[in-house]
Amino acid sequence: MSNKDNYTIRILSEEEYPLWDDFVENEGRGTLFHKAVWLKPLYEIYSQTGFRIIGCFDNNDRIIGGLAYGHKRKLGIEVMAPPVSTIYWSPLIKARDTQYVSKVENYEFQLYKLIIEFLENHVKYALFQFPPHYRDIRPFLWNGYKNSVKYTYTVSLKDENELFNAYSPSLKRQIKKGAKEDYKIVNSDSEEQINAFYQLQHKTFERQRKSPLFSKEQFSQLARDFIKNGLLSIYIIYKGSSPVYGICISKGINTAYYWLAGGDPEYFNTGLNQLLMHEILKDLVNKGLSTFDFIGANTYSITQYKSNFGFKLTPFYEVEKISGQWAKALFAIKHQLGK
Repeated sequence: MSNKDNYTIRILSEEEYPLWDDFVENEGRGTLFHKAVWLKPLYEIYSQTGFRIIGCFDNNDRIIGGLAYGHKRKLGIEVMAPPVSTIYWSPLIKARDTQYVSKVENYEFQLYKLIIEFLENHVKYALFQFPPHYRDIRPFLWNGYKNSVKYTYTVSLKDENELFNAYSPSLKRQIKKGAKEDYKIVNSDSEEQINAFYQLQHKTFERQRKSPLFSKEQFSQLARDFIKNGLLSIYIIYKGSSPVYGICISKGINTAYYWLAGGDPEYFNTGLNQLLMHEILKDLVNKGLSTFDFIGANTYSITQYKSNFGFKLTPFYEVEKISGQWAKALFAIKHQLGK
């Protein structure tokens, strides 16, 4: 598929995935979560979900935009499958180097049009969550997408003292309380560490009466893949010899993300979970990462915890569309039956 400016769009071969990841990191204004090295393992653990990357190319056959996404059949139609436990997935476009707003917008609108038309020929349901620095979603609104605003908390990782000073008084008290315990923090990539974290997260889901996001085998496979590619660190805090709380930090393009967490409810009043988060932030500062993203602030209970760290409330856009009358009717029926 092409347009008057000779921009073309096509599905990439798996051999081209490293080219896409290089584009995401260096030119696509993307995040870790847009990369094939993150998305492909996530989709592979679900046997009925496919994965593809579409690339937009200029007349020199260079990638200047595109989208990586999962797809599956649902209600008898092909739909986009959002990646589990991933905050941002969306089309990406290379920034154009010009001072003229009209040229930038015309260029971006043409590429978005290619992507939108491609998707409408391949899936009947699409859903995206753009990273916060993508502010212009008008091409999607003009094409019938519904939009909503989501929130996360972000902070610049410049100085650990500045971070601590922004904490609420109650959070500071909890950290100081935890520091008085007999504790140790382990950050390793061992199988023992992976298993210990999974057990802590499983306890959290049990307490919340929810199903785990992954089976033990799925999580172990993902953790090994992500650790091997330098995308994940697992931190666990112990009281004596007992694992108390664990946090998985995913590491992307100068940014660290609060990916998964879990803990033993028996120790929730010790301050050790707050101490662990504080020590992780200090470690990320020392490792030279520039930004931390708390991954979501859209429910009241989560906000109550995360807002204590004093980070910046950061909005981002979600857009979605059901294409075609048949697909709309099927989704409407499913919605009614689900009530």
